[in-house]
Formats: sequence, C-alpha cells, structure tokens
Amino acid sequence: LQQARVIAPALLAGAGLRVDGLRKKRGGELSAAAGWGWYYAGSSSEALACFDAALADKEMSAAARSEAQVGLGLAAYAAGDYGRAAQALSKEAGRLPSKSAAWDLRCDAATTLARAQYATKSFEASAATYARVLASVKEIDAYPALHAELGWCHLELKTYGEAEKEFLAALRLSSENETAIAGLKRLASLDK
Repeated sequence: LQQARVIAPALLAGAGLRVDGLRKKRGGELSAAAGWGWYYAGSSSEALACFDAALADKEMSAAARSEAQVGLGLAAYAAGDYGRAAQALSKEAGRLPSKSAAWDLRCDAATTLARAQYATKSFEASAATYARVLASVKEIDAYPALHAELGWCHLELKTYGEAEKEFLAALRLSSENETAIAGLKRLASLDK
C-alpha cells in the first residue's frame, strides 16, 4: 500500500491523466500510460515492460501506438540499451519531429534517437537526425548542446570543417559549453 501511494501519483502525473481519464483507457493504452508513469518516475525497466505490453495490443489506435513506440525508445535509452532505443525510435523517424515553434516530445525523441545512433556508431544517421532537429524547431538557439553533439558526429565522420562550424555555433549560444570546447580541443589535436 505504501508503494501504491508513491507510485500511483507518478503514474498519473507521468501519463498526464486523472483517475477518470484512466477509466476510459483500454488494454494497451492503459499499459502505455503506466509506461509513461514509470519512465517519469525513473524506472526504465518497469517502463519498458509496460510499453512492450502496450505495443502487443493489436487494437490500440495508431496514434497511441506511435506514442508507446516513442516511450519504448526513450525508456530503452534511459536503460542504456542504445540499439533498442535506436530501433524503436527509428520506427517513428518519419514523424520526428514536425515543424514546431517549441520543444516537444517529438523533438526529445528525435534527439534521443540521434544520441542512440551516435552511441551505436551510426554517425551519418546521427548527424542527419541532429540536423533535422535543428532545422525543425524555430527557437533552437536555446539548445547549444545539439550543435555541439552534431559537431562530434562530424568529427567522427572526419568532416572537420562542419565539426568546427557546429562547435563554434554551440559556443556562440553558450560560451562555456564543455562539449563544444572539448570538441575544438580534439579537433586541434588531430593530424589532418
């Protein structure tokens, strides 16, 4: 009972639901809601189990399935399973992100996809995904880390001019961005 008092609010808050909203949910959608709750509560293994259960429901709507797929990818990344994260989020890549005025779940999912692709050494795919996120959000200047991370992709791809351009873009937005500073130092140490 004590755990239920702690977990239930996290499940509800994580899924953005009230109790009356839960009554309207069916099978897979309820599992997905629980998955989001576990994800936001910091339990990626529980979230993965819930998202897997949700995706097994063949009657779930396409929109709910898409959200569960994104949740699965984010939870897999949080669990350190970068290959599974990239696989799950790649299934939603056509919808990640849409042209948006602000950061949203789709941008978060696309950025996580780019990081998972980088972690699995798919540097070209990672660079393309980062570029797509940067092009999709109008107010992207608030996110210098994306430029720095894209710079590291270019460093791995040996496109040094592009790497330098992205590191400098990150530093223009945040002069103390450690990822960009480390990238420029690494770039300077290379025998090009």
